[in-house]
Amino acid sequence: MIILSELTIKNFRCFEEQHFNFKVPNGSDEGRGLNIFIGENGNGKTSVLEAIEYLTQSRLKSKSSVSIRDFLDIKKKVEIQAVTNEFEVESVFSKDKFICNGFQFEAKARETKSDNLVSPIVFDNKIIPAVEGKLQDYELRLDVTKPWGASRLPNFQIVYFDKNRRRHISKGIFPSKLDDLIEDLNFQVLEKINLLDESKVDQKRAKAELLNINNVIREILLEGTSDKLFDKVLSDCEEFFDREISLDLISNLEPFSSSFFSAKVGDLHQLPISQLGSGTEMIFSLIFLYNYFSLRGNNIVFLIDEPELHLHPMWQDKLVDLLKRITRTNQVFVSTHSPYIFKNCVNTEAGLLTFNKSDNGKVIVDDARNTYWGHFPWSPSWGEINYYAYNLPTIDFHNELYGYLQEKSGQDNLADFDNYLCRSKKINEIRKYTDKSTGKTSDVTLCTYIRNQIHHPENKINPTFTNDDLGKSLQLLINCF
Repeated sequence: MIILSELTIKNFRCFEEQHFNFKVPNGSDEGRGLNIFIGENGNGKTSVLEAIEYLTQSRLKSKSSVSIRDFLDIKKKVEIQAVTNEFEVESVFSKDKFICNGFQFEAKARETKSDNLVSPIVFDNKIIPAVEGKLQDYELRLDVTKPWGASRLPNFQIVYFDKNRRRHISKGIFPSKLDDLIEDLNFQVLEKINLLDESKVDQKRAKAELLNINNVIREILLEGTSDKLFDKVLSDCEEFFDREISLDLISNLEPFSSSFFSAKVGDLHQLPISQLGSGTEMIFSLIFLYNYFSLRGNNIVFLIDEPELHLHPMWQDKLVDLLKRITRTNQVFVSTHSPYIFKNCVNTEAGLLTFNKSDNGKVIVDDARNTYWGHFPWSPSWGEINYYAYNLPTIDFHNELYGYLQEKSGQDNLADFDNYLCRSKKINEIRKYTDKSTGKTSDVTLCTYIRNQIHHPENKINPTFTNDDLGKSLQLLINCF
């Protein structure tokens, strides 16, 4: 099993140089291999997911997914390096094995121009040997296959669900895992047909029935049909081509080739999974691929960008439960804006990383458990999550902070508590507030002004506070802790 414990990214998009430590599964505890990335758009969460995918992808795929725009500084090379546990890799030309403990991806601008249609970027994917200097360079290249076409990492898979929801369970020009499964099922059917012993009557009958299943289906569907179009077309074709032509619904030798996953609606109607929405298809694909690889003894890393897309909050809760089970033995990396997913992972072993930008535009990655929430005994609250993880000031968080501080102060009277904020906590941001019932206008702190407007929306006398006012008041209240 290959586990990614550390990642270093250099000169890639918004990262000049950034190091990450990841949570790893231990085989028993739920959520141990789950890593959650949270933060505003444009702070590098998706870039980290794609950087992980680049570690093992082919050069051909790199050419279509990496561009000049991905270089923070075009004069320097992009470097992505992962530290893993030790794992064995077979030599290219022999069965000998050597020990590795990481992956490395590099991309750099081509130094010399070419008249040929080649990529302006040169790529290199390598495995990192545990002992340096003892192996030829070609032995470390991931793109090099064994002479008989075998992969260097046959039991390790990185599966990326990007925001566009690449289809992992559909059939098309490029083979998916569903294509592989269907090919395997078709092979089993063909193998069974070829292995039937012709000498036994019952097996001969079984073979005949298997090969003529189309006849049975055709009789059911066309029985009593007055329209003789098919009969006429087929007979004319047989006469022209001088061979038997038939209308077949499935292939005798590849009966699964036209198959699809569906949800049953009523007794007869089948609705393809692909028509149930991208969120449903993503979850189904996740379950399908997890079981597909697990049953083959493969080690999987799932990368999921914004899994909450098109998912009801109840399904987001279920998704977290599924991810916790998967990450007992495998790693999952998730980029999300969902407070539901984030909050449901707080009381697990999952890693929670926040992505923010400093005033000079540098991305700052922090461990959310060590840095932010903790204002309340019930932390993290929805307000804390939205404020610290997504830089979103909310009236819910304001109510929580104001109410909890008032309770701690022991000042039940609102005017007394406002004086407490002004004198003891040195809040000197003052606004004039008019009470609708008495018509009296008084000076209150900005925090109390906003509190009153939240609690008394029927009072339209006072100017409505702005989002900047709310953010300023939240910071004043936070400073009181």
